[in-house]
Amino acid sequence: MASIRKHGGSWQARVRIKGYPQQTRTFDRKVDAQKWTNETEAQMRNRRYVDTSAHAGKTLDDLLVLYDDRHANARKGHQHSALVKMWRQDPIARRGLDTLTAADFVDIREARLKKVQPKTVREDLLMFRHAFDLARVEWGFNGLQNPLADVRIPSAGKGRDRRLKPGEEKRLIAGAGPRSILAAAIRLALETGMRRGELVKLDWRYVDLDRHVVHLPETKNGDPRDVPLSDEAVEVFLELGPCDLGSVLGVSGDQLGKDFREVRDRLGIKGLTFHDLRHEATSRLYELGTLSDMEVAHVTGHKTLQMLKRYTHLKAEKIAEKLRRKAS
Repeated sequence: MASIRKHGGSWQARVRIKGYPQQTRTFDRKVDAQKWTNETEAQMRNRRYVDTSAHAGKTLDDLLVLYDDRHANARKGHQHSALVKMWRQDPIARRGLDTLTAADFVDIREARLKKVQPKTVREDLLMFRHAFDLARVEWGFNGLQNPLADVRIPSAGKGRDRRLKPGEEKRLIAGAGPRSILAAAIRLALETGMRRGELVKLDWRYVDLDRHVVHLPETKNGDPRDVPLSDEAVEVFLELGPCDLGSVLGVSGDQLGKDFREVRDRLGIKGLTFHDLRHEATSRLYELGTLSDMEVAHVTGHKTLQMLKRYTHLKAEKIAEKLRRKAS
């Protein structure tokens, strides 16, 4: 049995069929209420109905809050929580889950591509797709359809291939001041391949210079790792301290990035970011010719060899040098 009645400025639809819990939904238009009651009643009578009461009336904002609490926020050091916070401010967050369609996210994709890089849009859409999948499979949102299931996700694009040019490393360190915190950060980034966020979180209690190892309890991908140290890296730590505890660099990630850009611009070095130092370090590890793919990945913390490949840009002259040595 189905019924529809006016309730304030909206229409309340109700369906009661023996063997199923009563289902109630509210719509802005009577025609939508009528369509829902007809479809729901038919599904119940044909034993094809799936109870969606777990997410009835839930908005995208409700899903994002749940996603942040159960997934994103639990991944320490990950950027998902910031992404969730940003999208909770968007008008689409107030939309009901059942009202969202593929077209809504296609519109988001096209609008975002006009403002930000494809990689950023990819992260947005993958976050939404993952949230819907988790809600449906693990969080009891029975019958919830994933509107992004067939939405085209932009590719990550070509990885950056900026390597340090001859003389740039010395210029950067000299420009920063050889004994400065920025110079130490640049040298450590080139020797270890650590990310800027990992460098600024370094704590002396996790630095073991006797073993030539630094322990990172929190990383971007959420997994801790031990980073082996070269003799040059150990020398940097010895120049900085060492101490028993406390921050190694004593500077925030934002400040470190700002200081780097100021020195870079003052020196007239074009197209170089602090993150490119990680690319450079990874490529140098390969160019040593003594480490396997897995050993390089252990140092840098890349979870897959495909991601490692994106961060590796070998210099042709280095390969040519090896070929000449082999020929001789």
